Amino acid sequence: LRARGLTLNVIVYTSLIKACARGREPDRALALFEEVDSPDTVCYNAAIHACALSGRSDRAVELVREMVELSGRDDHVPYIAPNEYTWSCA
Repeated sequence: LRARGLTLNVIVYTSLIKACARGREPDRALALFEEVDSPDTVCYNAAIHACALSGRSDRAVELVREMVELSGRDDHVPYIAPNEYTWSCA
């Protein structure tokens, strides 16, 4: 999208990632996620959900670890939608 000169914020990217996840296009969802400058917890959860729907538990776990690392505190874990995480790891 940036190649087309569009400037999108994290809210728009998250919506697009969720749409791709629902449309069973995890590659597109993850490609969009990689374009986000500063993904928030909601954006991470959308990407984790896309991984869960496509059976990519390894990538889902990577995203969870990345999200925790970026939170900046070892004693604080950002909210992770429980069903998405456990489903992707099953």
